[in-house]
Amino acid sequence: MRFFFAILCVMSFIVAACGLNTVQCECPTLSPTVTFTITDSATGDKIQDPVFSVDGASANGQCIGVFPDDAGPDAGPICNQWRVTLPVGHSTVTVGATGYQTQTFGFDTAMSGGCCSSGTQLNQQVALSH
Repeated sequence: MRFFFAILCVMSFIVAACGLNTVQCECPTLSPTVTFTITDSATGDKIQDPVFSVDGASANGQCIGVFPDDAGPDAGPICNQWRVTLPVGHSTVTVGATGYQTQTFGFDTAMSGGCCSSGTQLNQQVALSH
């Protein structure tokens, strides 16, 4: 009976220890993204209102790095860069703007494992031409 009691105590300790090993993630998971800097190939000026598609589907670009436009009060701010969220794996991104030829890029992304995982963060320069 003492032998049975000893095994029961050891098993209880193992089960309790396993329950203490769970970790709660306290930070967000970052999806894979690509940050585009989009300019006019002839002038080098930033292109406003670009359009994006990821694997053939329309995608939103997040304007980052806004700075004031010196052209006048009606021109509005200029986006320095545009961030697009990508799926994990291989994806094809097309970048365009009104009056410009589109360009297509292929990207391979992954996620780091574990808590607070982060996806591949990429940068791409784009010079669009008429």
